[in-house]
Amino acid sequence: MTRAALFLMFVGTLVAAPAAAQTSAYTDLRGAGCRPTGIEGTFDCPGPHGHALRIDGAGASDSLTLLLPPRGKEHPLWPPPGEMPVGAASIGNIVEWRLGSGVPYALILRRRPEGGRSRLEVYRLGASGACWVAQVAGAEENARARRAADEARAAACP
Repeated sequence: MTRAALFLMFVGTLVAAPAAAQTSAYTDLRGAGCRPTGIEGTFDCPGPHGHALRIDGAGASDSLTLLLPPRGKEHPLWPPPGEMPVGAASIGNIVEWRLGSGVPYALILRRRPEGGRSRLEVYRLGASGACWVAQVAGAEENARARRAADEARAAACP
């Protein structure tokens, strides 16, 4: 076989090789897997690959904190750090984790502002925390939020 033929065979295997599958896992923030933290209205809910979420529903608005492995370093997701929510807002019961090879790289959650229309919030996850990527509402919002999460996979959080 010539070098050119070998080169074309090699390139063909690269093109045909599938990318790591992007999948989803879900955490029910009101489910049986969530455990009380000892603070009234606050629960820790396990997620994939050692990640967890802390939901605090004791106030007028829910708050959600990402707990990073291995020791549960806290990173606030909602409300955003330094911001106070306007009016009451709630977070949907189910959070979607986007996974690559079983490791979470993004998080999608539903937020329902008081008197407003619900929307999906997309966050990019990294070793040091998370950053907001997109807000999605309307037609095909679940598919659009997954696309935003998958496109942000290679981006670094600021």
